[in-house]
Amino acid sequence: RAFIQSKGLYGRVSVEQSDMKRLPYAENLVNLVVAEDLGALLGKGLALKEVFRVLTPHGALCFKGGADAGKLKATGFGEVRTSGAWTVAVKPRPAEMDDWPYFDYGPEGGSVSKDMLAGPMTSLRWRIPMYSKHCRDVVRGWVSAGGRMFYCRSVFTPDGLRQRIFLTARDAYNGQLLWRKRVVSWMIGDRNVLATPDRLYLPLEPKGPVVALDAATGGVVQTYEGTGGCRQVMLVNGKLMITTGSDTGAFDVKSGREVWRQRGIGGPFVFAEG
Repeated sequence: RAFIQSKGLYGRVSVEQSDMKRLPYAENLVNLVVAEDLGALLGKGLALKEVFRVLTPHGALCFKGGADAGKLKATGFGEVRTSGAWTVAVKPRPAEMDDWPYFDYGPEGGSVSKDMLAGPMTSLRWRIPMYSKHCRDVVRGWVSAGGRMFYCRSVFTPDGLRQRIFLTARDAYNGQLLWRKRVVSWMIGDRNVLATPDRLYLPLEPKGPVVALDAATGGVVQTYEGTGGCRQVMLVNGKLMITTGSDTGAFDVKSGREVWRQRGIGGPFVFAEG
């Protein structure tokens, strides 16, 4: 612990003594387990299935020696690759697990997930800081895909006197902050946000166009011109369907090119797929 403190990492890094039979973590919580001598740990009572238990889907065991690919596969690990003396084994995502990419689940608006693992709540996995009842604490645009959770929330400045609005990405399994991007107003609603395992689609500015963000970093990778004032966005067969209230357009999701646009007559209208 003194060494950790000397490096200024105390709080971010912790040390636990263990008999190795049960790791001190909940299931599906840890992104990376590193073992310089996995064979020695297995000899002390650590079981591969215990490492598998604590890893998140897409989490990895990185180790030197002590376990062959057959044993790893039998435990449930998927991809196994070796580079030099190190081996990396990745825990696959269960086929029964589903995302929630839209406000109401899918473009059909059914609000019913295909997830077969969800059930009655029995415990609290993690939570972010909560403000007092006298503070405005609003969360909008919540979606989840690929093990990441996205939402827009007001956050207090360090002096506690002002609130700023941030688009935030967190690890869906343990709540770790992945990235945060400040936005200038509540232009992010509920139905104008869409998540996929690799991208997040939404407008970032008032009356600004819809953009595609890299889900891992938050960087802008594509801009869809002519989509200012977006009220709803859907992804259907490689096309982004975007309505601004008075018209609807289809855009190629990769190139950003407008495929077609239909202008409405009168007030706002809605569209759906499925």
